[in-house]
Amino acid sequence: MNATKSLALPFAAGLAMVAVALAAPASAAPDDGHPVTAVRDVRLTNADNGRTVEVRPGDTVRVSLTGSRTAGATWAWSIPVSESPQVLTRTIGENTASGDAMGYFRVNTAGSARIQSVKKCVADPGHLCPHLAVLWRVTVVVR
Repeated sequence: MNATKSLALPFAAGLAMVAVALAAPASAAPDDGHPVTAVRDVRLTNADNGRTVEVRPGDTVRVSLTGSRTAGATWAWSIPVSESPQVLTRTIGENTASGDAMGYFRVNTAGSARIQSVKKCVADPGHLCPHLAVLWRVTVVVR
């Protein structure tokens, strides 16, 4: 009987905390009355070329472009850049020997910005490349 009494009090307290949690609203609003919105992580790839995407300040835009290999050459992407750094600031950018490139961008303020990269041929020793460049571009609208 003594063991039953010692377990009853913590059990009742636990039930009370669950009841309070279930009664609380699902999402809270800040003092300005606007609902809290989660920060999003928008990911863009080769397939997104030409798209327009909408984001919000605080979101992150990640660009991952995949290069390709042909006989005697690698088709390599340049590091993606923002045409409007005040709207989208690149925080990370790199490319690899295999031709891949990536860039992470922080969304700062309302406006519009384009992210772009260029794919060019990089010839292996003893090979030639055509003088050709492929543009990858996405328009980002911040609301």
